[in-house]
Amino acid sequence: MSEQKIDRDKPRTALRRLRHEEIHYLVSEAVDMLPAAKLQRLVKGCFDLAQLRPEEHKPENLLQAAKRYDWHRCIPSGRPARMCDHDSAGVEIPYV
Repeated sequence: MSEQKIDRDKPRTALRRLRHEEIHYLVSEAVDMLPAAKLQRLVKGCFDLAQLRPEEHKPENLLQAAKRYDWHRCIPSGRPARMCDHDSAGVEIPYV
C-alpha cells in the first residue's frame, strides 16, 4: 500500500477547530514521535531549552521510597508511623 499524501494546510485548518484536550493529546503524541533534533527546533521558540534538559538526578519513584521505608520503626513508641520520623542515624524525631 502506498503512503497517502496529506495537504498540510488542511490539518492546520482542522487544528483550529479542536478542543484543548484534543490539542494536548495531539502535541503529546508528536513529542513522542519527533526525533530529538526536530523536537528541539520545534520547542526552542516557546520554551527555555535549559529547563527541558534531562535532570542529572531524577527524583526517586514515590512507590520505591515507600517500599524501602521501614514503617515499623515508630510502632515500639506506640505512636502511629505518621506521627514520627527518624534521622539518618535512626533516632526517632517526633512531629510536633
